Amino acid sequence: MYFKYIKRIKIGKGCCISILADISGNVVIGKHVTIERGAVIKGNVKIGDHTMIGAYASITTTPTGYIEIGNFCHINNFNIIGSCKRVIIKDYALFAVGVKITDSSRDYSSLKLPTKKAPIISEDIVIEENVWCGFDVCIIMGGGIGKNCIIGAKSLVNKKIPDNSIAFGIPARVYKKRNGDE
Repeated sequence: MYFKYIKRIKIGKGCCISILADISGNVVIGKHVTIERGAVIKGNVKIGDHTMIGAYASITTTPTGYIEIGNFCHINNFNIIGSCKRVIIKDYALFAVGVKITDSSRDYSSLKLPTKKAPIISEDIVIEENVWCGFDVCIIMGGGIGKNCIIGAKSLVNKKIPDNSIAFGIPARVYKKRNGDE
C-alpha cells in the first residue's frame, strides 16, 4: 500500500483499504474499517471500529481541525467532511450519498477585505448517535444533530436539531418527533 507519512497513520486489525485511497496526516483507523477507492482522508482524523468510508469520500482537516467518526458508521460515496475546528460524528451514523459537513465559514462582515482574505470562523459540529442523513444533506457551521434523528434529502442543517426528530427542508425544520412506538 502507498501512504504518505506512514509513521503517523495507525491502522487497526482486519481493515480493508483500497490501494487507490489517499491517506495522510495524523490518522487513526479502528478495527475492521473499510475504505473504498478514491477516498481521501487527510489531517487529524480518527475513525472508529466497523465503519465504512465510501468511494470518493473526502474527510479533511486544516492543521487546527479534528474529525472523529464513531463505530459502526457508514460514510457513503461522495461525502465531504471538512474541519477547521472540530466535527464529531458518534456511533451508528448513516449518511446517504453526497452528504456535506463543514464547521467553518468566512467572517464577511467587513467590506474592506475581499471575501477570500476574510478571517475564517469555526464552531464545533456534533452529530449524535443513531442519525440518518438522506441524499445530499448539507450541515454547516452552527448546525448539529441530536440522537435518533432522521434528516431528509437535500436539507440544510444550520442549527441544532433536537433528539428524536425527523427534520427536512432549507433550512431544516422539525416536522415530527420519533416516539419509538411507531
